[in-house]
Amino acid sequence: MNLFEHIKSQLKPIDVINHYSVPVERGQMILCPFHQERTPSLKLYDDHFYCFGCHATGDVITLTAGLLGLQPYEAAKRLSEDFAIRADRPPGKVKKPKKRPVQQLWQSNLSEYFYWLKHFKQTLAPSSPEDTPDPLFVKSCREISYIGYLLDCMDLNPEATMILMDSSGLNQKIAQELSLLDRREISA
Repeated sequence: MNLFEHIKSQLKPIDVINHYSVPVERGQMILCPFHQERTPSLKLYDDHFYCFGCHATGDVITLTAGLLGLQPYEAAKRLSEDFAIRADRPPGKVKKPKKRPVQQLWQSNLSEYFYWLKHFKQTLAPSSPEDTPDPLFVKSCREISYIGYLLDCMDLNPEATMILMDSSGLNQKIAQELSLLDRREISA
């Protein structure tokens, strides 16, 4: 097998898209890199892609070439470097990059905070419209969508999400909230 065949046998278009942090819409649709558009028209399949706008089609190498503005051979070399694929090795499972310890900590904190927000939203909801809502219920209603969004972003582009959280001070705020929760008795 040559390098092209090895890459095609080991990678799916979605692997490439996730690696290069391209936003994926519902139904595995993305903005086409081969023409200008506002609405995603390129559909990702297991072994190829197809654009309903410009009718571009191809495999992971063609997709990478379009995304990065490379020739097919250069795109194949780039994929082999980024995913550690060598032509002299038999095809195997693609190794995903390991998460860094800081990233794991932030993702863990986000997940735990999201869990508590869900818990408060479910358990502290007022039983009637006349009841005064608990402040934690109000807080959970306000924040749960954004924290869920950040968890999704952390999966797609962890570095950018961590920069956003750090610049806004959100990581410190979440860590502080979690330490307060650890000290409280919370009834389920």
